[in-house]
Amino acid sequence: MHDSLEEMGKEIVCQEWPNEPGKRSRLWFHEDVYRLITENTGTNAIKGIMVKVPEPYNHICLNAKSFSEMKDLKFFVNYDALFSGDFDYLSNESRRLDWPGCSLQSLPSNFHPMKLFALKMPGSCITGLWEGFKAFPNLTNMNFERCKFLEEIPDCTGIPNLKRLNLNYCRGLVEVHPSVGFLDKLVELRVRGCFNLVIFPRRISLKSLEVIDLGDALGLRIFQ
Repeated sequence: MHDSLEEMGKEIVCQEWPNEPGKRSRLWFHEDVYRLITENTGTNAIKGIMVKVPEPYNHICLNAKSFSEMKDLKFFVNYDALFSGDFDYLSNESRRLDWPGCSLQSLPSNFHPMKLFALKMPGSCITGLWEGFKAFPNLTNMNFERCKFLEEIPDCTGIPNLKRLNLNYCRGLVEVHPSVGFLDKLVELRVRGCFNLVIFPRRISLKSLEVIDLGDALGLRIFQ
């Protein structure tokens, strides 16, 4: 019954604008997602995109304008598409950004999503997150597992409600900012396999912590 209702809902959305996917509120079908992104036909109408693309069509080339017109995009979930190319805009209305293997090297400087609750970019090309202080008051889950180019976790003072931080096997990670040691809502902190991690918070006051995994962080020697 649930699957039938879901399919019915998708069909209703598609019928809104059958030949113009850029004017729909949600996109699921890989043909529509591919066309939207490669032809830069996104609009403010789009609230959510879920990407499931069968091989050999799972490579999508991005450009600077791929997301620039989707200013109200709240949910972007990528399951298996391989994106390449450069872009410099993500919606500040984002609630969930789930993008394994993302080609971004850093988050756009104009990315200030105050309602973001999930930021998951495992296996991405990211080298750094942000500079200085950045506020994500609703963010509860960050996953950068296996981001081998990520070198530093910056000031997290502006993420007071963070519950889960997964940095497992970030082999280039050298430093975790001292502020991580004072995240009162943090339940899970995972840094297993971070072989080059050498700077970690010296003072720890994690009142909600249930799981901390430092396994195989062989270089860890300085608690800052």
